Order: sequence, then structure tokens, then C-alpha cells
Amino acid sequence: MLDAVLLLKLGLAPALIIAASLAGNRWGHTVSGWIVGLPLTSAPVILILALEQGGEFAASSAQGALMGIVSLSAFSLTFSLLALGAGRGWLPPMVVGWGVFLASSLILEYAS
Repeated sequence: MLDAVLLLKLGLAPALIIAASLAGNRWGHTVSGWIVGLPLTSAPVILILALEQGGEFAASSAQGALMGIVSLSAFSLTFSLLALGAGRGWLPPMVVGWGVFLASSLILEYAS
């Protein structure tokens, strides 16, 4: 069991990233973008956590990963909307986006 978990730790996430890169080379940037949007690094980590720490711990970790995606999406949306309309460069939208990320993360942390 230990050897299988070690192999998963060392090989699964890199193998998935390589597969996404190869898919992008074969089918283009759009397909690659969709694949990269998948939880290619967090899913293997959560699988390993489930094998080592149990299902309850892995479920809590998965919930945290999903909340992180929500906060990242809030940052991305804020940054893109402000950067398109600002005309003042990238720094002000980035700082406001960080604030939205922090606020979103705090709200989600206390809501769960």
C-alpha cells in the first residue's frame, strides 16, 4: 500500500499535467484551457489524503479546494472587469481583486 501511495504522490499530478499539455498540442488552446480548468493538481492530492487520512479529512479538504475556486473566480471576474474599464494599468485592478479574494475567502470560511 505504501509503495502505491508513493507512486501516486510522485506521478499522478505530473502525468495529468503532461496529458493536458499534449491534448493542447493536439487539439488546440481551447481544449487545453478547458482541461487545465479541471482540478488536475488538487484532485490527486485529495485522493492521496483520502488514502492516508480518511474520507472525512479528504471531504473537508475538497470543500476547501472548492471554496478556493470560488474566491479565485471572484478575483478573476473583478480584475477583468476593472482592467477593461480602468485605463490606469494593471495594479489598481489587481489590488482591488486581491481585496475581493480576501473578502470572499473570509465570507466562505465563516459561512461553512
